[in-house]
Amino acid sequence: MNDSQPILPGLLAPETAHLPGFRLKYLEVFNWGTFDNWWRFALHGENGLLTGDIGSGKSTLVDAITTLLVPAQRITYNKAAGADSRERTLRSYVLGHYKSERHETGTAKPVALRDHNSYSVILGVFYNAGYDQTVTLAQVFWFKDAQGQPARFFVGAERPLSIATDFTRFGSEIPQLRKKLRGLGAEIEESFPKYGAWLRRRLGIENEQALELFHQTVSMKSVGNLTDFVRSHMLEPSDVATRIIALIDHFEDLNRAHEAVLKAKRQVALLTPLVADCQRHDALVTEIDGLRQCREGLQAYFAGLKRGLLDRRIVILNEEWLRLTAQVNRLEGRRDEQRFQVDELKRAVAENGGDRLERLTAEIRKKESLRDARQSKFRRYAELTASVGERAAEDESAFLTQQGRFKTVREHDQQRTADLQNAQTEQELLLRQEKVAYDQLQAEIASLKRRRSNIDDQQIRIRTALCTALNIAEEEMPFAGELLQVHEAEREWEGAAERLMRGFGLSLLVPDNHYRRVVGWVDGNHLHGRLVYFLVRQEKNREDRPSLHSDSLVRKIAIKPDSPHYDWLDRELARRFDVACCTTQEQFLREPRAITRTGQIKEQRRHEKDDRHSIHDRSRYILGWTNTAKIQVLEANARQLEATMKKIAAERDALQSARKGLERRLNALIGLAEFSNFEELDCSSLATELAALIDERRSLESASDLLQQLDRQLKEASGTLASLENELDACKDKRSKKRIARINDSLTQIDYNPGRYITLDFQTTPDAEIRDFQTDLRSCTEGSLTGSEDAQYSEVKFQHVKHIIDRFRGREGVSDQDRRWTTKVTDVRNWFLFAASERWKEDHTEYEHYSDSGGKSGGQKEKLAYTILAASLAYQFGLEFGLEWGAVRSRSFRFVVIDEAFGRGSDESTHYGLTLFQQLGLQLLIVTPLQKIPIIEPFVASVGFVQNEDGRASKLLNLTIEEYRMGRPESSP
Repeated sequence: MNDSQPILPGLLAPETAHLPGFRLKYLEVFNWGTFDNWWRFALHGENGLLTGDIGSGKSTLVDAITTLLVPAQRITYNKAAGADSRERTLRSYVLGHYKSERHETGTAKPVALRDHNSYSVILGVFYNAGYDQTVTLAQVFWFKDAQGQPARFFVGAERPLSIATDFTRFGSEIPQLRKKLRGLGAEIEESFPKYGAWLRRRLGIENEQALELFHQTVSMKSVGNLTDFVRSHMLEPSDVATRIIALIDHFEDLNRAHEAVLKAKRQVALLTPLVADCQRHDALVTEIDGLRQCREGLQAYFAGLKRGLLDRRIVILNEEWLRLTAQVNRLEGRRDEQRFQVDELKRAVAENGGDRLERLTAEIRKKESLRDARQSKFRRYAELTASVGERAAEDESAFLTQQGRFKTVREHDQQRTADLQNAQTEQELLLRQEKVAYDQLQAEIASLKRRRSNIDDQQIRIRTALCTALNIAEEEMPFAGELLQVHEAEREWEGAAERLMRGFGLSLLVPDNHYRRVVGWVDGNHLHGRLVYFLVRQEKNREDRPSLHSDSLVRKIAIKPDSPHYDWLDRELARRFDVACCTTQEQFLREPRAITRTGQIKEQRRHEKDDRHSIHDRSRYILGWTNTAKIQVLEANARQLEATMKKIAAERDALQSARKGLERRLNALIGLAEFSNFEELDCSSLATELAALIDERRSLESASDLLQQLDRQLKEASGTLASLENELDACKDKRSKKRIARINDSLTQIDYNPGRYITLDFQTTPDAEIRDFQTDLRSCTEGSLTGSEDAQYSEVKFQHVKHIIDRFRGREGVSDQDRRWTTKVTDVRNWFLFAASERWKEDHTEYEHYSDSGGKSGGQKEKLAYTILAASLAYQFGLEFGLEWGAVRSRSFRFVVIDEAFGRGSDESTHYGLTLFQQLGLQLLIVTPLQKIPIIEPFVASVGFVQNEDGRASKLLNLTIEEYRMGRPESSP
């Protein structure tokens, strides 16, 4: 990491003490996107304009602000421009991707300003003038893995920080930066949830939904469906899923009770056959009917009383809001007093021996935690020892002995496993070699079956390629061996003849009329083998065959009678192979050219015997007019080779099975090697110590009456404190539910049009599924308060409840449909539809009704969007009744970013929106190209001008609005 120096001076301005709430004072970035090194955008808490040409880097600064405030999984970078979620990423910002270039493979590759050895920082400072409070938020990014996503940590401080002074000169490692920041009093968090909770508490943001609205405001242009907008941004969701699960669990108890009731009813029916009981039953029924009639006569009377009570309730509810705020303040005061009382009681407990009790309690918890850890380790040790066929040692001596034995067995098993692996590898190599030979043999057999020749397959392929290329029939160019064979009566000399004549038998016989073309083809092609061929010419003056030795090998060879090459072969055999077939060594020694049955060949003084292959191996024979015998030999060899392969595979599998068994035991032995100290497994001694501590604590508690009394008071005070906090939460929740009414009160103070204002209306949804669900709920609960003839038990009501619970569970075959139904009908926000009503201020009569922005002009859509957005921000930021809009002492968050929305609307709607946000006391950062600046200019105090002239690195110029006006050319819009 390089210690970086600031390259721009800070732009500071005096504090603006009249601005309410937390507002952005300045934003700093270091190595962020195309902003290389350190840059500051100073707003001083006032409205600002961020402008520049398209692609200069405006959205890069907006995304820095969004990253500071919004969780990563909720962010879509460059959202206002409609960018794909993968178009810009955190990695691209940290590396500084500024263009793409074509890679050697033809794909696009991004080009970066920085490599993975750099680091990046974004920082924002928020200031609250009313309370003179400063909050700094920052995030630091760096790469642990050059190919991965950036790592980061989060920084929060209740003092102003700057990248130039506080995030540089820390050394070469990120941990040194953490240490430096902690020394400055900053809070360091590793995850956004803790950091997010910290910033919400400091900036006065009540919930995450406010920041979600902040993020959506960046790219908001219009309100589509008003109901969806209000549901998403102005009403808080409730945790219905947990309550449904509990309801289903409770229904199981109800179902069992229902079955018990049905059983009891059957039993009653069987046990009451007596006539007297029947008569008594009739009397009771008559009495019940009379009482029911009396009760039904009272329903109208009680309904009148209920209406009066409801009217009174309406009056009380109208007054309740005024009391709620005072009640919250009173309860907060009582809570603080109760907390002080709890602290006092704790000190009193400590002064009367409670300090020893607290230490004992802490030590007991520590011992219990240690005991649980040892028990867990002992169970693991016992499982591992059982897997190697032994029981776990229960004392240190046995443990040490057992560990020594395990070490010896482990070393033996490691060596044995290696040996088995080597043997298995050797068998697999041998099997592969045999498989290659088997495949070659099968290919040779298949080739032989397609022809009658004994010639090797490789030679046949060369001839086939030659004949195909020259369009010559293969029969016109036979191999010599295809035309020769040993006489049946001379089979004992077949092996010797094959050994002597093999080279000649593999020679191709080329007639004179094909000779020139064959020479050209052979010379011009790579044969992938060896080819010998003879030019065979028909002699006009046929010479007589030379005289042969009486025992000549030629006399034992037959030439195929119908061959056109018969004469040539007859003469060539006499010339080449007129050798004496010797049956005795004396004859062999005497003859100048001789051969024996075992294949020893004599040529004058040269002798040769090639025993690399058996002389009787018919698989290598190449002479003969048919290959039936050779095929039979090769098939027998193939069967033998196949049997050998099966044997090798069986041996390999046996070795593999043995190795896996050893590996399982070896893994257990390696796991046992982790246990080096018996103390980690010793639970019994720890249990003794724990029992002694518990006895001591019990003795101390029973010894002091004063201590027991103080303990009781402490428990009562703690209970009261918890009750007060619950009551306080209930009051706050009740107050929040009335916010929508207060939002409408706020909207009445906004002139939507001259003499008119906007209010939000709601009505129950006409959705059939939700209405049916509400009806089913009423059928389950009606009569439960007023009573009815089946108040204690109703089979019909039970079936109603069961029907709803079954859909909550998910019925077989329609579980997905039921899941969607449950989500829809149990979200109370879906029970209402929302609309906007434009009304006259004079008599509050409706001028126009808006259920969405469809059918409106562009300017009307923009005005409605700005108005509803302003109401949502006032709700989420906690700006109530307009009382806090301009109040300096406000703890609310007041910063809003709007990217290009004001630049796209009409002049009238833009002026309306800016005036509206100014009335709410919100700080605006407006991001827009150079057009629309005359409309926006009166509402901003500073301008950030972004340039990127070379398309590589962005620059930021800070100007006050006066400096901008002075420097603006006359021709600028």
